Amino acid sequence: MDEQTFKARIREHLAEDSFQQWIAPLRVSVSGSREITLWAPNVFVQDEVKTSCWHAVTKVCSDYPAIRVKVGSPSEAKPAKAPSTPKVDGVPKRLTALWPDPERALPADFARVALFTANAWRGKARPQLSDAVIYSQANMQVRQTGPALNHLDEDVFLAALHLLRNYPIGDEVQLSMAELATTMGLSPAGKNIQSIQERLQRLHKTQLELVVNFQGGVSRTYSGYLIPSYYREEAKGSGHQQWVIQFDPKLCSLLTPNLLTRIIWDTRHTLRSAVSKRLHVFYASHAKPYPMKVETLVQICGLEVGPSQADKAKAAHAVRTALDELMQAGFLASWTLNAAGLVSVVKTDAPALA
Repeated sequence: MDEQTFKARIREHLAEDSFQQWIAPLRVSVSGSREITLWAPNVFVQDEVKTSCWHAVTKVCSDYPAIRVKVGSPSEAKPAKAPSTPKVDGVPKRLTALWPDPERALPADFARVALFTANAWRGKARPQLSDAVIYSQANMQVRQTGPALNHLDEDVFLAALHLLRNYPIGDEVQLSMAELATTMGLSPAGKNIQSIQERLQRLHKTQLELVVNFQGGVSRTYSGYLIPSYYREEAKGSGHQQWVIQFDPKLCSLLTPNLLTRIIWDTRHTLRSAVSKRLHVFYASHAKPYPMKVETLVQICGLEVGPSQADKAKAAHAVRTALDELMQAGFLASWTLNAAGLVSVVKTDAPALA
């Protein structure tokens, strides 16, 4: 598809003023049948194309697995190199086919441990961990180094993975802060942008060593950073930042269909409490959840609970309230607490997301 064809097609999906302001200045280049690049004259146009015009771009460019929006012109593109698509298990892959746009995904191994906690640390210093053991199920051992994380950091991790799924595993990918904010359902306002930047930096500083043991002495190990590398670009005086992020191919190998947890983003977005969001992801990682003690669910949420009975009762109440919220959101059909203190849940008829 050449530039003239692209602009003629996308014009049908946008208001004329949007087309003239954001699309008309673009240059277009195509690399075979795999990648189309839209060249913007500045970062401001780039951000608008990736946000307000993105629905039209993806519709018109649906035949291309990779859609890039860069600042510059086609003449600045580097000469094509010999094919070097990163590989996982020897097979070139993208994550696009593994989950659709209404969903978000992460490794099931991450969903089943207290990595992204339900803590807020309002007015308190965020804990800094050093090779700390975090709570996990019996067949797993997880150690974490770096800042403690919560559900807000998880939102950014989910959004970044969602956007990077359109590119070859291991590629460096340009993401604007506005694009991440929009993917998270937030306005690209200054306060939101600053918060997203801080969360990205925490993800970059977080190192995990995760071991999953199976019967017969078989195990699966991952060791690395959640975001191993990034750098920032900013047009002078514009205030618009472009981050170039790279995920570890070894981490992406945990996103194969049988190791993947998928969640409905709209469901997560409507949940109010951090505990609800944590349990939503945890239960999504199980096709048929088994009964668990309330105390175990508190640990899975990573809640920091004081030693008194009142503290423990407050944490248990937060779990019960969260389960009620997951029912109201339509994720759970029912839940019960028996005399032995075991919580049993029944998920709705939505597709199994594990």
